[in-house]
Amino acid sequence: MAMLVEIAHFYDPEEAYCARGYLGAQGVHTVIHNEHFLNVAPWLRVALGGYRLLAASEDATDAKRLLADVAKAESETRPRQEPAEPQDGANAISRRARTAFWFPVAFSFGVPFIPPRQSGWRRTLEIAALISLYVLLISWWAGSLQSFVLR
Repeated sequence: MAMLVEIAHFYDPEEAYCARGYLGAQGVHTVIHNEHFLNVAPWLRVALGGYRLLAASEDATDAKRLLADVAKAESETRPRQEPAEPQDGANAISRRARTAFWFPVAFSFGVPFIPPRQSGWRRTLEIAALISLYVLLISWWAGSLQSFVLR
């Protein structure tokens, strides 16, 4: 009777299923250990070592070689990423400052959006509409608070 040997482990079930399917197509029978338990309790993936791919001890070397060939081919075909251009520091600080103004306003009044960055009359009208909305919300909140206190 052959012993099962771990040939790989994955933290994503999709990768484990793809590896199992590929090895099955190549004639290597594999089993995914922890498959059902981690599908029910996915927050334990790291604690339990992920989805462990097991194969018979006599097929383990072939399975590891096949998975290594796939990893090698994948690394050769993956396009090399160029480093991103650094942003101008002044523009980044200016954007952060504009966003920093809207976050407290939006969160304090429960507004579920932050206005997009625009220029010209459209931005002015948008800001006026938002300020009007905020004033209406504050006056409604103050009026309901006053009627509650006066009861």
